[in-house]
Order: sequence, then C-alpha cells, then structure tokens
Amino acid sequence: RRKLQTVVADDARFLPGYTPRSFEHSFSADDGFRYAGYRFNGRIDRIDEDGDGHAVIIDYKGGLGNAFSPFGRKDGPDVPHAQALIYAQIARRDLGLDVVGSLYRSYNKSEVQGAYAAGAAEIGYDFTTNAYETGNADAFRELLDKTENEVAEVIERLLAGQIAPMPATSDACTWCAVNGTCPRCVPVPPEEGDQ
Repeated sequence: RRKLQTVVADDARFLPGYTPRSFEHSFSADDGFRYAGYRFNGRIDRIDEDGDGHAVIIDYKGGLGNAFSPFGRKDGPDVPHAQALIYAQIARRDLGLDVVGSLYRSYNKSEVQGAYAAGAAEIGYDFTTNAYETGNADAFRELLDKTENEVAEVIERLLAGQIAPMPATSDACTWCAVNGTCPRCVPVPPEEGDQ
C-alpha cells in the first residue's frame, strides 16, 4: 500500500505540463502496424500530452538496470532495451502524435530513464533521472529513425540465422539459460579436437 501511495504521489508530479491521455494503448499487426519493416503488436503503458500537442511515451518497469541506461555512445543513447523508442516511433508514425520523449518509469523507485527532446519535456520533482536529452525535437525524431534502422538490421541478421551471443551489457548473461557455459560470456578453453 505504501509503495502504491508513493507511485501515485510521484506520478502527480511527473512530467509537469503533461496530462495522461491514454493508458494500455494496444496496437496490432492485424490493424496494419509495422516497425522496421515487419508486422508489430504491442501495448503502450501510458501516453501523456501537453497543451501544444506534444506527446511522451511512458513504459513502466519494476526496476531500471543497466539495460535501460541511455548513456554509452557519444552521438546518442546506447539503449539495449529499445521498447519505449519503438513505441514512440509507432505512436509518431501510425497514431500521428508529435512524440518528443520516450521514458521508462520505475514503479519501485522514483527513477526515470530514456530519451526526450530538450526543452520539450521536464521530468519534474526529484526523480533520479538518467534521461538523455537529444537536442531539439528534430534530433529526437532522428533518434527514433536511427533506432528503427538498427532494429531492422538486427532482425535481418536473426532471419539470416546469425544468432551469435552478443551481450549488450555486463549483466545481460544473468538471465541466460546457458549462463556459465557460453564462450562469449565466460571464456572456456577449447577442448582437444575442437575447431
């Protein structure tokens, strides 16, 4: 109960100037939604809009570990977990929204990560914020396009059978079913006769 009260109180101060307009917004490949050239299904946890018609996509998570960190590249976010950026692109293109941010909001802590256009959104209150400012709204849209192109490349590699382990973060192997036996994560000397 205390956690719920804290989340509700924090959300009342989250993104000042924005108002929640949609919760659990579902979209389906059967309705023509596509991303990175492929049919796509999903559900956006929350869409907030301001009085100028800007929208921010919010995806709630229990915790925000390294995979959600927007930092890593000098030219923009390194976001192994791109769900919010994917949803932002779909909302921009298929729902016709002027999306200026895609944020992950922890419901266990007052923590926010993600990316947004500078000057378009204020996170608000005293959240622990690792949100990356992209520059202006055009720079944010470029980030969405760049992310979609990168996701398309990954999908093409997967479809071509290139499914080598490539952990994106130091803790990625924590959830791997073959943890401890993968040569990518834990160097294992080749056995005699292996090539």
